[in-house]
Amino acid sequence: MSIVFALVLAIGFASVFGTPPAQAAQQDKYQDKREAERLAIALYEASNYDIENARYSFDVDKAIAAGVTLSDAVQMKNYLESLSPAQAKDIHDQ
Repeated sequence: MSIVFALVLAIGFASVFGTPPAQAAQQDKYQDKREAERLAIALYEASNYDIENARYSFDVDKAIAAGVTLSDAVQMKNYLESLSPAQAKDIHDQ
């Protein structure tokens, strides 16, 4: 009986406070989410939409200064600047 009680108590404690691996996984998930948000903001701030021409431009140097890798910044520049005016307008309007 005392073994069952100890197991129930241990499981209850772990479910309330979390086990160290569960806490580490949750922390990693939180850090991954924060990193994704930081990256999204950096990419957003480095992009510029020209309303008159319905075209995007992208500042690679600004993105790199915000922590984006060179390859990611160049890839985003190539993508945004290759959009047709209609595609660029659709993305901008979302």
